[in-house]
Amino acid sequence: MASGVLSAQDFLDFVGSLYSSAVPQRQARVDSFFNVNTQYPMIENDTTAIFLLKGAYGSVDLAGDMNGWQTGIDALSNVSNTDMWFQLRNYPSNARLDYKFVADNAWILDPRNPNTVTGGYGPNSELAMPLYVQPWEIEDRPGIPKGNLSSHTIQSTIMGTSYQVQVYLPPAYDTNATYPTAYFHDGQEYVSLANAQHILDNLIDSNLISPLIGVFVQPNNRNDEYAFGLRANYANFFSSELVQWVDSRYATRTDSATRASIGASFGGNISGYIVANHHDVFGMHGQHS
Repeated sequence: MASGVLSAQDFLDFVGSLYSSAVPQRQARVDSFFNVNTQYPMIENDTTAIFLLKGAYGSVDLAGDMNGWQTGIDALSNVSNTDMWFQLRNYPSNARLDYKFVADNAWILDPRNPNTVTGGYGPNSELAMPLYVQPWEIEDRPGIPKGNLSSHTIQSTIMGTSYQVQVYLPPAYDTNATYPTAYFHDGQEYVSLANAQHILDNLIDSNLISPLIGVFVQPNNRNDEYAFGLRANYANFFSSELVQWVDSRYATRTDSATRASIGASFGGNISGYIVANHHDVFGMHGQHS
């Protein structure tokens, strides 16, 4: 157990003992408990996580990777006449989860968990079970050849606006060679949140992929460009103006079988749409949840 003070059963016994205590004594015992136990969530036997929150709330939910970030389905229990809220959950011993508390409809970080990770909507609290191992692919490994990431602005006639694009060139990029290309939707998030540059460096260095050129494109009007009214025009921009811009500046292979469109969520939606409607340009397709 992380705190080394209570087991899961001991914790439930402690909760039971609170109800056996005189009402005026309960809060003092809760205060003492939180002063003694300082690491949260508490973890027992590598598989049981004890989520705890202290505060005068009317309701508290747990929302995160464990339940699709839904509210109203994983409520924490309150010990009456105290400000302690709790929930016990079992997870695989090598699980890693992002989560938040929803306290009186306000989304908050776990105030006693120092571990956070940045997500698409800001920071989340992180629960890493004891046997979780950070993927080596995302780490900035010293001593290996590194690619180069540059930033550009591209003007689109089709869309009537400009787009921010980052281009990854592999280590030892050679203008006399030609390279496959991978185009990433929500490009800034793939770089800043998913460590895409480290991943490409590491996979190339480990000979798990061939050296390639990565193109990370940031949308301007994400929902409409990826899924609704602007989708067709955006796909035309992506498969014509953007590809032509890249091919005219870099040593790319131009056959569709070596050009990929990759995205997550709505970015996966537009990725599939582009490959389905412009398969002569993009022959490979990656969709992430």
